Amino acid sequence: VCPTPVPTPLDALVELYSHTNGSNWMTKTNWMNGDPCTNSWYGVTCSSSEVHLVLSSNSLYGSLPSELGLLSSLIELQLGSNRLSGTIPSQLGLMTSITTNFHLHSNSLSGAIPSQLGLMT
Repeated sequence: VCPTPVPTPLDALVELYSHTNGSNWMTKTNWMNGDPCTNSWYGVTCSSSEVHLVLSSNSLYGSLPSELGLLSSLIELQLGSNRLSGTIPSQLGLMTSITTNFHLHSNSLSGAIPSQLGLMT
């Protein structure tokens, strides 16, 4: 019996691309090609142990994957002004390192804001 592989931060970004119709994003330079930091994926900025994910106004369409919570070194998440729908996954509350921006505005998200988001500082 093979063990189930443990998801990685790269898996989280791949899931975001998959769940939000990444092939039709306005800009998707280098996405799905190698490492997001060393290959300069559009909207992903890495410096030392910090990661920024800024894809506002980029035609993301679909739902937010729960795997985004795996991005433990993410200090900024900007996904506003897209066409995201569905609920906000409670797993986003695992991203406790977000210290700058957390933007999901101007989308079509529904449901309650998960209480787990209160864990962010």
